[in-house]
Amino acid sequence: MKIGSGWGSFTSLVGVGDYDRDGLNDLYAVGASGSRLYSGTGSATGPFKPGVFTSVHSDAASFNSVF
Repeated sequence: MKIGSGWGSFTSLVGVGDYDRDGLNDLYAVGASGSRLYSGTGSATGPFKPGVFTSVHSDAASFNSVF
């Protein structure tokens, strides 16, 4: 599924389900500038709200690691 363009600056994109509990799926993105949470909108033409910087996990190197 294509979610739009401009995601190339991120090293990891993870669907996190309904993180903000509004009934819509959300997206977590990690890149060199830090991590952001993109809340879902439910719209096919604009599926996510602008990203909000978060400190949930900012170490992209270990983001995909299993401990």
